[in-house]
Amino acid sequence: MNNSTPIPKFFQQEFECSLCLTFFTNPITIPCGHTFCKECISNAVKQIPRCPTQNLLIKSTVDELKKSLNLDNNLQNQQIQNLSENNDLTQKLIILYTSEVIIPYQYQRIELDTEQFKSFPKNQELIKQIFSNIKKFVIAFKSKQNYDIGFLAQLQLVQIIKGKILAQILTDDIVQVSNKEPTEFQLSNEGQITYTLPIISAKILQEEYIDLNDNDTTYQISSLIQQIQEVLSPFIIQLSNTQNELSKYLHQSGLFMYLKLQLEKDWKSLKRLSFLLPSLLNIDRVQKNNILSQNNCIQRLILINKSIQKFKNTSNPMVVFTTNRRSNGKGLLNQFWLIAIPIMLAYLYTKLQF
Repeated sequence: MNNSTPIPKFFQQEFECSLCLTFFTNPITIPCGHTFCKECISNAVKQIPRCPTQNLLIKSTVDELKKSLNLDNNLQNQQIQNLSENNDLTQKLIILYTSEVIIPYQYQRIELDTEQFKSFPKNQELIKQIFSNIKKFVIAFKSKQNYDIGFLAQLQLVQIIKGKILAQILTDDIVQVSNKEPTEFQLSNEGQITYTLPIISAKILQEEYIDLNDNDTTYQISSLIQQIQEVLSPFIIQLSNTQNELSKYLHQSGLFMYLKLQLEKDWKSLKRLSFLLPSLLNIDRVQKNNILSQNNCIQRLILINKSIQKFKNTSNPMVVFTTNRRSNGKGLLNQFWLIAIPIMLAYLYTKLQF
């Protein structure tokens, strides 16, 4: 996107594909009125002739839609080309920290760690003025692990609510972080007000090249996908027969579609699934960020497969998946009771048998 002509915040969602959660690439509008990236909707209708958003049948126009797409399948060459771009580019950027999961290539609303803003003035308007000067920066997970890894991000909006600083950001590539130095800034038009933020050197961590024409590599990928499907398929089938919020969220995320694709030769979809899955799984935040910070698709799949083995003994999809949406106390309480009540009833039933 051209940074000189940013899209207004209230229009941003109108320019996002609900399948890949990024800005449209060669957008295609299907008969029901929903728009998707050309490649995303092509993959979707190959599996199920339905609208991924409303699940409406579009079978009568699928053949015509497929003919009009004419996708370029030469994704392997695109991967090789991307490896050479900006490989040696190092940028000096502000780094900010959060204790929340950071998902690359998505819009997120996250809470920033307040300890890093001790030098800021107490006045909220001045704090907002400081953030208005921060456009591109690095966001990193606050942890002793992966301290040298972060994500490029664009700051879209900042809100201060009850002392908490909430930021709407658009995340981008993974970066290696080095040479962290506290730096003093002076607030524009406020000569007496200074504040300190760390500046780092950020270098894009390029995705490691994977040869999808190598038989051993494709066999490893196929085996990993199969193992992941074996664990998650019962939950996917269960959710596909319901219309609750979790089911709709997972459907719109593209998870149902990606798990049905033949991914061994589809680099773009394989990469998206390896980033998408950990963001949807109900696993520890440190574990999620460890997976998402890997720059090797196969390594991400290995860690995903390892992390989901604990779900083999559960039958509740809400234990397995999360919507990653900020919830109020009431929402968390409802989720707790949805999990706790079946357990309590099973316990009481066992007691009554005796």
